Amino acid sequence: MRFKVGDKVRVRKDLIAGKYYGEDDLSFVDGMEKYKGKQFEIIKTSDCDYKLDNSNYYFNDDMLEPAFTKQDLKVGDRITLRNGDSGIWDGHMIGALTYDEINEDLTNNGALGSCLDIVKVEKPKEYKTIYEREKARKMTVKEISEALGYEVEVVDSHE
Repeated sequence: MRFKVGDKVRVRKDLIAGKYYGEDDLSFVDGMEKYKGKQFEIIKTSDCDYKLDNSNYYFNDDMLEPAFTKQDLKVGDRITLRNGDSGIWDGHMIGALTYDEINEDLTNNGALGSCLDIVKVEKPKEYKTIYEREKARKMTVKEISEALGYEVEVVDSHE
């Protein structure tokens, strides 16, 4: 089972009524057609299928895909809009698109229409250290002398 209770999912758009899906051969029936492409939350699971909120049908892994919603956007995500513009999400806006103009399904509800729909979200890569200041090492006079290969004497200043 790919999903758990509380996960947001979308019913696949390419499902065909009358066809069986998954290892359990669950049939996608005519009445399920109206759910294609729509997002739901999983409210119950069994050994092989899921019950979705606002649906009387059961779906399996092969009928569902993970859904990404407005609440999943995080500061630092790279966002690409349908018009090709892209940038880093700052939590409030990307280009001409503001948070209030984004629908739950990442489409635009503003005056510019679908050209500002979000079509791609990329998460930042894991940070790789390229520089780190070395910490000072504490050493005794004896350890310094051994490291240098000759005796040293610590003085306050060279007078």
